[in-house]
Amino acid sequence: MSYLIFTNFEVGGIPYKIADILNNHGLKTYYISIANKNTGHDSKAFHYGDKEESWELSHFFTDLKFPDEVISTLQKIRKELTIQSCFATGWKSYVLRKAGFNYAYWCFGADLDQICFEPFFKKKYPLWKKFIQFPFLKYLNKKPVRLEARMSIQYSDSLIISPYQKDTFNKLDIKKRLNFLPHILKIDDFVKLKKEKEESRKKICERIGATDYIFSSTRHIWCGNQSVLTDNKGNDIILNAFKTYISEYNNPGVKLVFVEKGEDVAASKSLSREMGIADMIVWLPEMPRDELWDIYKGAALCMGQFATPCITYSVLEPIVCATPCISYYHKNHIISANVPYYEEMPPVMDSKEPDEIAELINSILSDKKFKDDLVYKSWAWARDFCSEEEFVKSFQKMFVHQEAQ
Repeated sequence: MSYLIFTNFEVGGIPYKIADILNNHGLKTYYISIANKNTGHDSKAFHYGDKEESWELSHFFTDLKFPDEVISTLQKIRKELTIQSCFATGWKSYVLRKAGFNYAYWCFGADLDQICFEPFFKKKYPLWKKFIQFPFLKYLNKKPVRLEARMSIQYSDSLIISPYQKDTFNKLDIKKRLNFLPHILKIDDFVKLKKEKEESRKKICERIGATDYIFSSTRHIWCGNQSVLTDNKGNDIILNAFKTYISEYNNPGVKLVFVEKGEDVAASKSLSREMGIADMIVWLPEMPRDELWDIYKGAALCMGQFATPCITYSVLEPIVCATPCISYYHKNHIISANVPYYEEMPPVMDSKEPDEIAELINSILSDKKFKDDLVYKSWAWARDFCSEEEFVKSFQKMFVHQEAQ
């Protein structure tokens, strides 16, 4: 009895991490990525290195160029291995069904949000912006890509979607059983973690010349080609909130730390100069996920994303480090969407209004009791809902219905 994790889009190396954790917890799991390694960024290798475990089967697919070749190779693997259930993501997952596998499908974002549909523009979108944006979006207008994305969803036994995707999913007019998987987080001992947090804070504050810092790990996408898509992170809202905080509250020692990734980095730097806060912002190079932990731990608070309402790793990685987080996830929408999700929302400040965010920043940085309570509640929520053990249990439960057939 074993499982297969399949992807053609590595989503920050998370599919590989899922396979690794399942194997570490005694569930025999194989991993296959047919992602194009010539794109200039291999997410799995970037976050987890070049090593290949015995359960990774991606090398069988390296030189395969056509779907029929992939399907044939999958059929051979299916005959040789006792794979009970499959978990898939990426718009080429339909090949699993053609090879005889049943699978649960994780909608990672753009596949359901954009690729399944024609390119779109917001109402009153300027003509010159449409002209600039067209080269980026034209691949979405290729019929085979749309068909692949739709087939990958349609051929699945069940789906995992975020609550914000419910309306888009309804447009497909496809009836599917909806599942839920929690995010995967490694839970450290709280006492040990508090000591590490103070060490990280001192080290990083000294390095950047600050008394405290606010950290945002999200890509910068807010005004360029992708700003009309659900990948918009609302980084400008972070800048406006920070500017408001600096203007209204007296804390000249605090700095805002960004990661230099995303197509709108230059626009964010330009906006910070216009606001007169550029000298209070520190830019760090993109780094593997494991290297982010020191930054998360030392931060006074972290910022998530503020355009599309959802809970992502950029929100939950800080709170497992017992670092308060502010983000926009629209709690009321999550509840009304009626999509399988967390039984209890994380203790993350939910707002996208710069004035409110500035006030929340001040509450966290100036009220020690308020912050200490939030620090513990954040860690405790991650422990209760996002531990590796909780993920493994949820993963197995997801396939109970399929295995009973």
